[in-house]
Amino acid sequence: MVTFQPADPYAQGEHLSQQTIAALVDFLKLEIEVGTTMVAAARQPCTSDETRARRLRHATAALHAVERYLWRARAELPVFDEITFNAERLKFEIEAAKIAAEPNS
Repeated sequence: MVTFQPADPYAQGEHLSQQTIAALVDFLKLEIEVGTTMVAAARQPCTSDETRARRLRHATAALHAVERYLWRARAELPVFDEITFNAERLKFEIEAAKIAAEPNS
């Protein structure tokens, strides 16, 4: 596959910047997917309390990574909104799983 190689340095920097943003957006989407998978795994009925807690910690770490890097992504508004919505949904799912895991529930 032939890639675009701009002749002037500014255009090349802009091209790299777009690639960096695209990679960061992919990273954010992947972290949300990992977090969602960890929450689903933590909700399995045969999961021990220790395993459930570890999986929820992994989900929380994925959410924190998204929150940390979201503002650096400079993605287009629809993509930014999608990632923000999915991050908020992940946050809600983590909290719901923590409440469900409490002994009083």
